[in-house]
Amino acid sequence: MNKSQLRGLSVAVLVVAGATSLFWAMAADAPLPGETWETTSQPMIEGMPPGMQMPVSRLSRCVAKNSAGPPVATNPQQSCTNSNYQSTGLKVSWAVSCTGPTSTGVGEIVYAPDKKSFTGMIKFMSAKGNMTINLTGNKGADCPNPK
Repeated sequence: MNKSQLRGLSVAVLVVAGATSLFWAMAADAPLPGETWETTSQPMIEGMPPGMQMPVSRLSRCVAKNSAGPPVATNPQQSCTNSNYQSTGLKVSWAVSCTGPTSTGVGEIVYAPDKKSFTGMIKFMSAKGNMTINLTGNKGADCPNPK
């Protein structure tokens, strides 16, 4: 191999190495499709004796950045369906219907101006009584697999 061919091969290797490095740098900077939300929920049952509280539940979930609904999880054991999402400024509201046990309700959350946290509630009505679930949430890091 002569000097000219060796120089050409060296340049080609440098170009490929540089392009590979650039690709990985761009991939590392590409935004991920989801964002992590750390949420808490605390049920308050109507008629419960003063001083008694249901435990607080904490959940972390990856939500699609372009999700139309709020980053609030539902309990799969209750078979609930959220619908009628409405968004006005920093407020999001929706209707919820559950089959296990049968209940209906409305939810509402209000985001902080920076949209990195929220507070809200879901009010359920059923033949067995009424319940309000108080909600809070804080946005965390981007995540790869929204659900």
